[in-house]
Amino acid sequence: GDTERGYFHYDMEDSKIRVICVNSADLKDISPNSPQNGHHVSAEQLAWLVDTLDMTGLDEWGVIVLAHHPIHWDGAMENVLTILDAYVAGTSGSVTADSQIVSYDFSGKNAAKLIATFHGHTHNLIYGKSGTSEIIRFCTPNACYDRNNEYGNATAYPDATFRGKYGETTTYAKTKNSKTDTAFVVYTID
Repeated sequence: GDTERGYFHYDMEDSKIRVICVNSADLKDISPNSPQNGHHVSAEQLAWLVDTLDMTGLDEWGVIVLAHHPIHWDGAMENVLTILDAYVAGTSGSVTADSQIVSYDFSGKNAAKLIATFHGHTHNLIYGKSGTSEIIRFCTPNACYDRNNEYGNATAYPDATFRGKYGETTTYAKTKNSKTDTAFVVYTID
């Protein structure tokens, strides 16, 4: 990976889990006037993702993918979802990014199970399935009080898609820079 560009992976060998961190705002080579508007996954990163998803012979392993933006959103994450779908299905094909073609072939290379994808951005406890392979996706709630939760406003976002799942009409209110705290969101995988 390229930790300076914000994408990398690490293997938890004792747990047999590969964690892949995708930078969905990889803007290093994007001009300030670009229509990407903060969402971009470079061709270089997509090629790295294809290589990182080679799980040949690791049938006891699982894979988790982390990104800021959800995989079911149009734009930069479309190519990531296409590649993840192909990984699950064990198929081949290509995507185009930055006017470059990135090819993939997961035939016999998809031994590990893709467990789920996790994202932030909306920071509400929403979840679902995406792509033709129905990849499980979870949104990580923003537990930190030092950030506005613009998606929690029921007037601006009346669609329940951006609200929590525990009956509240809006998510927890926060005002930027009004608190200092340390917060964690913990997921366990069985």
